[in-house]
Amino acid sequence: MMGVPVNDEPMVDQEQRAPMDEHYAIKQEYRPKRQEMLREYELKVRFLSVGCVVTVGCKEIAFTTVDEAAAEIHDYLKDPYGSHKRWNDIFNKQD
Repeated sequence: MMGVPVNDEPMVDQEQRAPMDEHYAIKQEYRPKRQEMLREYELKVRFLSVGCVVTVGCKEIAFTTVDEAAAEIHDYLKDPYGSHKRWNDIFNKQD
């Protein structure tokens, strides 16, 4: 037996409820847009006698070859959010 609708919403049997009901809400992580991420963190490259140091925001990463650094910079420019998350995981393992 169905009860009286609340807030003028039609009554729905429990089996018909959508999974996104207030009881089943899924938390989603905020993901900034690509351009927003690129604007947020300054990118610098300092070339050394062997390799280079890439600075993104306040983090510095040393690379033994320029080609290795260039590949990482390319990946960062394509997907700054994914690269940022991956490198933060690497830095957090070091702590």
